[in-house]
Amino acid sequence: MSSSSWQPSPNASPKVRVAVSYVDALSSWTHHDSPARRRDSFAALFAPNLEHRILPRCLSRPVLNKKQYIEYIEQLMPMFAEIQFTIHELLEIDDVVVFHGSSKGWSVTNSPYENEFMVILQFTTLEDDLNLPPQIVRAKEFVDSETCRAFFKAERERIKTASRSTAAGS
Repeated sequence: MSSSSWQPSPNASPKVRVAVSYVDALSSWTHHDSPARRRDSFAALFAPNLEHRILPRCLSRPVLNKKQYIEYIEQLMPMFAEIQFTIHELLEIDDVVVFHGSSKGWSVTNSPYENEFMVILQFTTLEDDLNLPPQIVRAKEFVDSETCRAFFKAERERIKTASRSTAAGS
């Protein structure tokens, strides 16, 4: 799995490569053979002092640190049987990469999912001196709030209903 139609140029900066790796990691989440290896490779993209925000503020999402964000993703991604993230446009300015993207897939209850988003990633800068790959230190995801609210509320209810049906049939 990859970030679909958008691919970095062969001489893309390390920050752009990390941004694309972030999208690729999410796209391949449901296909990874080793949860521990998946978690470790995903966690390596982020600085220890990560601050992750999901916006707009009307979603009332808290700011997450690295540990909280990884736990959030580990709870969120199993809701999808299949999901593909696509980068449509990407810009790099100093220590920041911004991209416009979309996601499309199917939930574990076979419900379609589509979303559009903008992501702002700010990277650490010490790595340039140490020959280490850059890490994401701040992330802001601007999502389609209406789509997210409706889908995740309905999907949690569908999962709960399916669990009750399975338990009743046992």
